[in-house]
Amino acid sequence: MIRYPITLDELKNAVKEIAPTWLKRAKSRTDKFRQLGQYTEKPTPIWSEIKDVYMRLQQNKCAFCERRLEGSARETTPQPGETTGRIEHNIEHFRPKSEVTAYYDAEGQELGTAFPEGYHLLAYHLLNYATTCWVCNTERKRTYFPIAGSRISGKESPTELADEQPYLIYPLGDIDDDPETLITFDLVLPIPNSTDPHQRKRAAITIQLLDLEKRDILRTGRKTILFLLFLALQRRDDPNQPTLERERMQKAVAILMDSGAEHASCARSFVRLYTANPLEVATRMNEIFPP
Repeated sequence: MIRYPITLDELKNAVKEIAPTWLKRAKSRTDKFRQLGQYTEKPTPIWSEIKDVYMRLQQNKCAFCERRLEGSARETTPQPGETTGRIEHNIEHFRPKSEVTAYYDAEGQELGTAFPEGYHLLAYHLLNYATTCWVCNTERKRTYFPIAGSRISGKESPTELADEQPYLIYPLGDIDDDPETLITFDLVLPIPNSTDPHQRKRAAITIQLLDLEKRDILRTGRKTILFLLFLALQRRDDPNQPTLERERMQKAVAILMDSGAEHASCARSFVRLYTANPLEVATRMNEIFPP
């Protein structure tokens, strides 16, 4: 997981470019939820109208697992009913808009009670969205939102809810910690990256809830990236290679570490490991990929 830098004002401007009346309509709906004290909506929700904003920001990757998703954001203003190429991208409400289900960690400890009213006032807040894959959104996260503190009602901005001490990491903007300071990788294995007990638990819960460690498609994707990185790093650092070839390999390394690359966080962690101890990394890579 990596950070996608953007401010709330920048998000608003991006929304206005593709859906000029969206913010006004979203406010009207939020006013209704406030009156009712819950999320309930007819007609159809309108957040899919701004899905392209998040797809472009995240460079067509899942905000949580960093898998590249099928389809890409439109380059032009969408036509009514147009959905081609965007189906795999799910709009994720970071804090669930409806009832929140209690979540239990691996030891059976309840991390935040159930919350029947949900975060209904955040149903249309731009910093409560991301685009994610179906597995992260629907199969894994569902209506969970584990916290270390107490639920807070009646707030209309995620910035007012810091005292809840959420365990899940929000990767958009700067309202949360940089995910790469919390989660790193031991080759393809995601692990906590902080010595602070709460931050370590945040990393562990995020990895556990989203199943970032064991999903085959993620492990296979990371292994592919590391194989390519290892070859590029070895050729880059080989003094017998021509200068031009070594320069090309450095460009390849940079591309694989770029924020738009699939599994960029894993790639960056691997480069740090390799830089610190190339011989140890070579030994471990030979175990994974025998000559």
